[in-house]
Amino acid sequence: MSVTAQQSQITTQYGAVPFPEAINKTFDTFDKDGDGFITKEEMTTLYRGVFGSGTLNFQLTTALIDTLYRRHDGDGDGKVSSLDFQKSCQQFFNN
Repeated sequence: MSVTAQQSQITTQYGAVPFPEAINKTFDTFDKDGDGFITKEEMTTLYRGVFGSGTLNFQLTTALIDTLYRRHDGDGDGKVSSLDFQKSCQQFFNN
């Protein structure tokens, strides 16, 4: 996956997707109950499902998940809003 310099779109194996749309779809994937927030449990389930299965078989410790969650929780209120998630993704792609 790559992002253009202006972050206007993300290029995936399926083609170019507008950056905001890709981030919103990713947020919706994490937000299983649709309440507008990603809980630590939702993030843990998804990360463990992706990284702990198949050929990746990467062990995610509770400490690592806590760190990842804090990075997404920009305002430190204990839950990841759509805005928190967008900002953390933009920071990731800017580095």
